[in-house]
Amino acid sequence: MQVLIEQWGLRPDGDPIHGHCLLVLPVLTAEGAAAMLKIGFPEEESEHEHLVLQRWGGNGAVRLLSADPHHRGLLLERLHSTDFSTVSDAEACVVVADLCRRIHVPALPQLRPLSLYVDRWTADRTVTDRVIHTDLHYNNVLGGNVVGGNVLAAEREPWLVIDRKPVNGDPYYEIAPRLWNR
Repeated sequence: MQVLIEQWGLRPDGDPIHGHCLLVLPVLTAEGAAAMLKIGFPEEESEHEHLVLQRWGGNGAVRLLSADPHHRGLLLERLHSTDFSTVSDAEACVVVADLCRRIHVPALPQLRPLSLYVDRWTADRTVTDRVIHTDLHYNNVLGGNVVGGNVLAAEREPWLVIDRKPVNGDPYYEIAPRLWNR
């Protein structure tokens, strides 16, 4: 992490946050802009996250400011900490449906196909492959408590996609993580 802080001229601006396979540190850029430095653990699901964030270009997703794939480092725009635990299921479904429409871009050749992960679900594909987010959900329930998901509030749009786990595959697969994590 220190290598990336120095490389990008960042200053820590809060306590680190961690997930199952990542560490995120609020930072200020050399220009004073609020951002998040994200370090992913070496795992195949996040290997090409920077490519997908580049392709999305901030359209419905967190904006990528810089990437260092060798160190699994991403510099991202800073979003609010407000997540979908504050909205109804109906509103969350409408928002996520719109975000999915926007992030379903043509497939990237560098990504593994979803069929590598779920052959039985894609054996009879009739839908053109698209880049899909295999962990796009808006809430988790852990130990009886509702905790955040992978959609956060932002300044430039009401809600934006974070995190990743991108693969090429059938967009209908994305429904499963929303059901599993609700």
